[in-house]
Amino acid sequence: MDSCWSKDISQFQKFSFEIAETFFKSKGWTQSDISRGYKFFAGGFVHDVLFDKLGSTLKAKCYRSKKK
Repeated sequence: MDSCWSKDISQFQKFSFEIAETFFKSKGWTQSDISRGYKFFAGGFVHDVLFDKLGSTLKAKCYRSKKK
C-alpha cells in the first residue's frame, strides 16, 4: 500500500449523500449513474476503500460479484 493512502477514515471529512449527489451532477453524471453507483456501494460490492492522508480523496475497488 502506498504511504500516502490509509484505511483510517478519521482524516476524511464527513459529507452527506446530498453533497455527493451535487458533486457528481456537477461532473455530468445522470441520476441513473448516481443511483447505480450507490447500489454497488450499498450492496457490498465496493472493497479496499483507501483515503489519502489529506482526507480529501478516496479510492476503492468495485467488483460485480461478491465472490472476489
